[in-house]
Amino acid sequence: MIVFVTGANGLVGSFILKEILAIGYKPKLLLRENSDTLLIKDELPFCDIEYGDVLDSVVLQKGINGCDAVIHCAGLVSFDPSRRKAIFKVNLEGTTNIVNACIQNKIKKIIHISSVAALSRQGNLLQISENSKWEDSSFNSSYAKSKYLAELEVFRGGEEGLDFTIINPTVVIGPGDVTKSSTKLIQYIRNYPWFSPKGYINVVDVRDVARVACAMLTIDHRNRLILNSGVLTYKCLYDLVFQYTKSPVFSIQLPKITLYLASLWSILKSFFVKGEPLLTLENCKHISKRYDYKSLYYDQFFNRQLIPAEESVAYTLGTLDEVNVRND
Repeated sequence: MIVFVTGANGLVGSFILKEILAIGYKPKLLLRENSDTLLIKDELPFCDIEYGDVLDSVVLQKGINGCDAVIHCAGLVSFDPSRRKAIFKVNLEGTTNIVNACIQNKIKKIIHISSVAALSRQGNLLQISENSKWEDSSFNSSYAKSKYLAELEVFRGGEEGLDFTIINPTVVIGPGDVTKSSTKLIQYIRNYPWFSPKGYINVVDVRDVARVACAMLTIDHRNRLILNSGVLTYKCLYDLVFQYTKSPVFSIQLPKITLYLASLWSILKSFFVKGEPLLTLENCKHISKRYDYKSLYYDQFFNRQLIPAEESVAYTLGTLDEVNVRND
């Protein structure tokens, strides 16, 4: 099977690429010119590469032609309001282009890597499954809306005969780029352990996301599939990092008003120093609410439990340490 993969140089995409090669499938990657391929440098020699991005429909038509399946990982994860236009362009328009190319090339299956953010967060709805209905609210970020609309494009493809599965992971924990996404969060906790937010986080291991995404290539499920190993308090997440680092430091939990002030400082800092703010007003809105994401379908397809958060954090920090030792 030839599998076309977008976003293969990111955290989730890099582990999906490893899984594709382990299974024995042939990967073909969509990569932008001069993109950072550090996470997949060992796998690149075994891949065909199409240079371009998801906004170029001509490149997509050419790249997907001759492939059997597509795993669409590429996306822009950002909660920065100033990037709203770019978020919708990449996540919505890019997915539309992918779906259209799949239909025109008669692709057998597309796996769309989405997010639980696309399932809608509401102030009074704290238990969320694949069947939860979207309701626009102030708790939904621009990122969440873009992922929801992107999913509608995948469902539209299904109505036109395209076989698909949508994967909805919670916060993906794994050893990626320490300046991006959840790996940035883990590294931040390690470097600045003294203050933690008073709130909750749902997590899943990147290895589980890769395993399930590749398995669904041959499983019939034209629907969403939530992946969530559990919900933690941020204090618990900090404690897990402390256990690995054997740090005696104990963090002070910050109230919500302090988080809002911190988000303003983070946004102001990112204006002068290049980089994505770690905390914004958008993700402050729901950080104190305990959302429980429960899959209605996972147990129907898999008899293997998802990796617990304790193991995910230890694996992430351990792998990052190994990389740092090799680079020293």
